[in-house]
Amino acid sequence: MYILKITIILFLFISNILLAEVILTKEEIDFLKKHQVIKVHMEEDYPPFSFRESGEFTGFSIDYANLIAVKLGIQFEYSKDEPWGEAVDKLKDKKIDIVAQMINNEERRKFAVFTDTYMSYYQSIVVKLENSYLNRLDKFKGKTVGIVRGYATAEPLKKYYPDIKLKLYPDTAKLILAVMKGEIDGAMSTHQVVQYNLLSNYINDVISIPITDNIHIPQIHEAYGIRDDYKLLRSAIQKAFDDSAIQKREIQIKWFGDGSYNQKSIDKTVVLTPEEKEFLKTHQKIVLGTGDGWDPYSIKREDGSITGYDQEILNEINRVTGANFILQLGNWSDMQDLAKSRQIDGLATLIATDKRKEFLNFSDIYIQLLKNVYVKKGNPDNIKSLKDLEGKTVAVHKGNIADERLAKSIKNAKIIYSSTPTSTLKEIIYGKADATFGNGATEYMMAKEGMPYLTNAFALDSSLDLHFAIRNDWSEAISIFNKGLRAIPKERLISLQSKWFSQIDDFNNNLLHFTSEERDYLNKKDFIPYCIDPYWEPFEYLDQEN
Repeated sequence: MYILKITIILFLFISNILLAEVILTKEEIDFLKKHQVIKVHMEEDYPPFSFRESGEFTGFSIDYANLIAVKLGIQFEYSKDEPWGEAVDKLKDKKIDIVAQMINNEERRKFAVFTDTYMSYYQSIVVKLENSYLNRLDKFKGKTVGIVRGYATAEPLKKYYPDIKLKLYPDTAKLILAVMKGEIDGAMSTHQVVQYNLLSNYINDVISIPITDNIHIPQIHEAYGIRDDYKLLRSAIQKAFDDSAIQKREIQIKWFGDGSYNQKSIDKTVVLTPEEKEFLKTHQKIVLGTGDGWDPYSIKREDGSITGYDQEILNEINRVTGANFILQLGNWSDMQDLAKSRQIDGLATLIATDKRKEFLNFSDIYIQLLKNVYVKKGNPDNIKSLKDLEGKTVAVHKGNIADERLAKSIKNAKIIYSSTPTSTLKEIIYGKADATFGNGATEYMMAKEGMPYLTNAFALDSSLDLHFAIRNDWSEAISIFNKGLRAIPKERLISLQSKWFSQIDDFNNNLLHFTSEERDYLNKKDFIPYCIDPYWEPFEYLDQEN
């Protein structure tokens, strides 16, 4: 009963807040009675803030503006097909009353009065995925960057980055198209607007990199810019802003999800030390060698470019760190020799061994795949365990230390070595070997090469733990790499693994690694009590259902 009373009281209290009228002065009321229709400019191609969908004007800014109009008992009349620059000129000439998405600066205060900020966001760099290392404006020296005509971001670019060539476009959608076509090297626009365009148009070869640490391009704070002779309108709208916190929060959740709409859609970024930043300035690219034919980790296209799981992992790391880690494909034994002699900077797709640690620093594990044993289709020798391989012939890809070590542990097993992963599988098909070892990559290769003559006989109790590695005199490089790797969201890792490997097992989905003591502790706990403060919104609180 006590809880019920509290719930009823809270409900009535909140309802009163939601329904409360804005308290205005007599002058403000008289002004609004005389100006029942207010002409407002909103961008028409600025999703998810304001845009037209099936002829209807919608978005966060529109929903919020409509709420403010209802609170004040007036009507907002939105202009149509009006470019940003033209709208600003009309505000100067008092032909419209409000530009509702405007940055408050000294120049604009000459003709407008401003409300407090009602939404904030970050600008972003927009580039092709393959150019994700271009994640800072200082990397665009001598290059062409597109911006939306009339946006205030042009000024800091001209002032602080005079070596960047600017090209103007009417809206963000045209900017993205120009990047896709290669008309410009990159673009700069509003991060949330770019993300919305990319997602709604299924564009996956262009990325938006938020600018969060550039003092010349700070977070954008937008307000209502109101004609300067309408100061009473400004004060009335500000009171409506102050009175609408709860409803505004609901609108934010509708358009940006349940969380801080400024931060929720921003990619994880990494904080580099001054030494790491200096390292990247003096090392424009870091070359990592890997095996040729190691699909789907690394795949060379006909045009010479590289794709595959490893390449996509590097794209993610380059994007959030500003590094330029690149792959070089070749014979695996040759790649190891090049790395040891430091003719290249490191290796990809390898396990950590004491011998390799003599000249390489290893990254965190970037993928774990359950190991399997592959045999002829139908499993004619009835191989169901490692013991069944005793005295059998096992094919191993030369240079694969993990598989070689496993094969040597089998009693009386004969080992034959092959030059490539594909030829290793063919040893089974042609009857020269009885079995080989593989993982999710093997399934990919079998499908690609059209090998229906093999089958997965059984799974081993061990996993293939793969790393990247970088020369051990470059401590900054491996630190940068690991920071970028840890910043990749788990959901993104699972998505990439699902894309490139047919086998998504417990190792992929359980990325937490516990000690035996930790596992014993958790196994003994039916539940773990957790104390919260029920009235500490928005961090933690009890809702109406407790």
